[in-house]
Amino acid sequence: MGELMARIRVVERSLQKVGTGTGDTKFSCDWLTVDYEKRKVLIEGSEIHLTPTEYKTLLLLIANKGKVLTHNFIIRQIWGYEGGDSKSVRVFMANLRRKLEKDTTLPRFILTEVGVGYRFSDE
Repeated sequence: MGELMARIRVVERSLQKVGTGTGDTKFSCDWLTVDYEKRKVLIEGSEIHLTPTEYKTLLLLIANKGKVLTHNFIIRQIWGYEGGDSKSVRVFMANLRRKLEKDTTLPRFILTEVGVGYRFSDE
């Protein structure tokens, strides 16, 4: 358990450094706002609760917006190991989508690239 927590802390530190890559303290797009300094996520101005892993995943997606992130890349960056179960990633992303998207059948932010992974869209 200690090794897992250490890996999580390493990933979290690297994601905090990445942010949006622009030095911004906030990211906003449509109804979604992420305040990096306060570690808050707002939907239409109301704070929502994300687990630490969901928050790290959202930061990873935003930091790589427009790029397709493979299931294995997400597993490696968020959980810190290789060869995880892509089904678990799909379930996890569906849960994150439920919290962020107005309509999960027509996602605005977290787009699925079938058979490959996910892409964050801010267009």
